Amino acid sequence: MGLKEIELYAPHSGQKQFHETPDISKRSRFRIACCGRRFGKTMASANELLEHAIAYKKTVNWWVSPTYQQAMIVYRMIENALMDSGFMVENLKSEKRILLRNNSTISFKSADNFNALRGEGVNFLVIDEAATIQREAWEQALRPTLSDKNGRALIVGTPKGRNWFYELYSRGCDPEQNEYKSYSFPTWTNPLIPQTEIEEVRRSLPADVFRQEYEAQFLEDSAGVFRNIRECVTGQFQEPVKGKQYYIGWDIAKHQDFSVLVCMDSNRHVVAFDRFN
Repeated sequence: MGLKEIELYAPHSGQKQFHETPDISKRSRFRIACCGRRFGKTMASANELLEHAIAYKKTVNWWVSPTYQQAMIVYRMIENALMDSGFMVENLKSEKRILLRNNSTISFKSADNFNALRGEGVNFLVIDEAATIQREAWEQALRPTLSDKNGRALIVGTPKGRNWFYELYSRGCDPEQNEYKSYSFPTWTNPLIPQTEIEEVRRSLPADVFRQEYEAQFLEDSAGVFRNIRECVTGQFQEPVKGKQYYIGWDIAKHQDFSVLVCMDSNRHVVAFDRFN
């Protein structure tokens, strides 16, 4: 059975652009795809992972999702596609790693414990829902895995503020960054989504949520309910005074949103404020 018989799907017109070119050797080394909801990015990305693993022997291929449960969806998808193909030699279920006939491997991992991603060199890497993965996972664990093998990466997701995913996307829009290529796929580039559904969602959701989730736009405040927070904060900001009592409220963002610190003196006057991602 050949590669064409194992492909996961027949791409729609938007997904054909996603794949950049039929010749996988000529695709950009780092591709960043900013996609609206229901565009079909997971299926398209899974197909590329499988395509690369079959086309290049003795390669290490990784799928990385924000959580284990998300990675398992793609694991089962590719497992089913390979089941009767003759290409799958071994399926190590405990490790979520598939060994192919050409001695390539496909592994499925989560980024919630990114330190566990260190070590192995990777030829082809797919990062799904990249905007919800910590910056440290990319910078300290995933990006270094590509160095010794000059590996390639396909980084996809729906925007969530202007974080590291936005920075990579911006790099891919710069014509001087030859190894990077960025794409934007609003939801309606999937021709299977009826236009009436798009218009219904547009009417139903807050404008910023629609822009982020369906138009695939990067918004400064991550489509939050509260806007322009820093500009609305007032107070006589001052350096701390020795012997004076202060009270600090800290709203902790564990993974993705903004942490906020507000400091007040004993007269309930705001004397300091910080908000950071």
